[in-house]
Amino acid sequence: MSIKHPHLKQFIQTRLTQQERLLLILHYYEDLNLTEIALVMELPERQVAQMHQSLADRITLFMAQSSIHRVAAPRRSPDSATQTGRPAGPATSSLMANASALTALA
Repeated sequence: MSIKHPHLKQFIQTRLTQQERLLLILHYYEDLNLTEIALVMELPERQVAQMHQSLADRITLFMAQSSIHRVAAPRRSPDSATQTGRPAGPATSSLMANASALTALA
């Protein structure tokens, strides 16, 4: 699975620390809870929880800002979707939908 949002991969690679990327991978790809992540990362659980909340806020803000600045593209017809092999309409961009692609960023 790849990251669906056109600029999210770049945001994750350039604006997040390696530690922040690791947290995302462990939580959303490896399905570890924050307590388990704290043990793996050798950090206090409270620090991991704060880092996770900060990441969620930053990514949400980035997604909102990038969708505001994106020029609205015309919607594809169902026929064009079958020609490109991709579904018609805007791609989803939730963290869960993009989680497995994060492994390539660690």
